[in-house]
Amino acid sequence: MSDLLKLAEIACDAAMRAGAEFADASVDEGRGVSVSIEKNAIQCSDARQWARVSVRAFVKGGTGWFSGSGASEEAAAEAGRSAAEAAKAAEPDPDFVDLVSPAEFPEVPGLHDPRLAEISPAVVAQWAVGNIDSARAVTDEAIVSGGASANWNRWAFANNLGVAVAQQTTAASVSAHVVIRRGDDVGSFFEWDSARGLADLEVEGIGARAASEALRYLGSRPVKTAILPVVFGPLASDGLMMGLCAAASAEEIQRNRSFLIGKRGERVASEAVTLVDDPLIPGGLSSSNGAC
Repeated sequence: MSDLLKLAEIACDAAMRAGAEFADASVDEGRGVSVSIEKNAIQCSDARQWARVSVRAFVKGGTGWFSGSGASEEAAAEAGRSAAEAAKAAEPDPDFVDLVSPAEFPEVPGLHDPRLAEISPAVVAQWAVGNIDSARAVTDEAIVSGGASANWNRWAFANNLGVAVAQQTTAASVSAHVVIRRGDDVGSFFEWDSARGLADLEVEGIGARAASEALRYLGSRPVKTAILPVVFGPLASDGLMMGLCAAASAEEIQRNRSFLIGKRGERVASEAVTLVDDPLIPGGLSSSNGAC
C-alpha cells in the first residue's frame, strides 16, 4: 500500500507548490466483475479495472477538485496542480477552518478476502444463473431479474497536515427480483445477500426464497385504514435508517434542512429504536478504518 500512499503525497505536494493553502488526495485502484440478469437470462456481463487520483485543494476556503484516471507519479502531480488552479478561481469560503489532523486509524479485520480478490467472471456468472434455476425450481412461472458482482479495491489517502492512511477491501453481492403473473394478479419479491468474503456470502437459495415470497403475495388485498403495529423487514428498515442518517449529516444541519436541528441530547424516537454509527465492525459491509 506504500506505493499508493506515495502517489497521494506527491499529489498533495504538487497542489501546495502550485499555491494551495491546504490539500488532500486519494488514490485508488481495483477491479470488478458484474453480471446482470433479466427475464431469466443473462442480459450483460462486465469486467473492469481502474486506477485514479483525486485531489481537493483550498485557497481562502475556496475548493478546487480534480480527478483523473491513471495512478502514476506524473498523473498525481498533474492532479495536484489542476486542483490548486481550480481552487484559486473558486469563491472564497470564510467558514472554512482546517482539514483533518493526523490521528490513529485502527485496522478493521475481515474487510479483505484474497480468494474473492481473484474470483473469475465465470464464477460470478454462475452465481447469477444459479438463482434463476433455484427460483424456477419453486415455480416455472417465476420471471427473474437481478445479478451478481464481486469487487477488489486498494485505497490510500493523505493530506498536507500529515495524515496518511491506506486500506484494502473486497465485496460481493447476489440478488434476485422475482415476478409471478397470473392474469391480472402479480406477486413480486426481492432477495439479496452481500459480504466482504466468500465464507460469509450466501450464494445459493436467493432465487428460491424470492420466488417463495412472490407466491405469497399473489392474492393480496387492501386493508382498511387503521393504526396498526408494523414490522419492518431489512430493506424497509434500511430505507428508514438511511433517512435518519441523512438528516443527521453536518451539511443538512448547517444548511438548515434537517428536522434534527436543535435536537442534540434529546430523544427523537421510540425507546425501542437504537441507532449506532460504528465503522469498526469486523467484516461490516460499510466498515472502514475510519478514514474513508
